[in-house]
Amino acid sequence: MCISAAGIAPGEAGAASGLTDMLRNLGGALGTAMLATILTKREQLNSNIIGQSVTLYREEVRTRIAELTSGAMSASRLRVHRSRTQQIIPRFP
Repeated sequence: MCISAAGIAPGEAGAASGLTDMLRNLGGALGTAMLATILTKREQLNSNIIGQSVTLYREEVRTRIAELTSGAMSASRLRVHRSRTQQIIPRFP
């Protein structure tokens, strides 16, 4: 017998069990909601801190944007080159 059912009359055991289950579910729901709220607030805080650091006035940011842009352009040129090459090469059955 668990501690939550100690001292309960056998006729009321079903109601006590239902109450215990309901309180357990309620506690789990509240705990989950509180954890989700804390995580969301921390994410917002960290996002604001990072957002303050990322500015076009920083050399690191400009360098990284240039690297990403050149990489995207290279990939785009490679796709265009491949598609043109595939169009030129005749396909034999």
